[in-house]
Amino acid sequence: MAWSFFGIRRGSRARDDVERLRPVPLVVAGVLLAAAFVGGLVSVARLAAAGLGA
Repeated sequence: MAWSFFGIRRGSRARDDVERLRPVPLVVAGVLLAAAFVGGLVSVARLAAAGLGA
């Protein structure tokens, strides 16, 4: 499922997946992965700011 987030997949396998998969699980996975990514960035920024004494 992570390949959908990054958009990397071989042509024939991507076509097979497009025919087989429904869009709702992909959208849900995309939203969850994006939220996790943003949460990770916020955590790193807070740790960096705390390390600088801000």
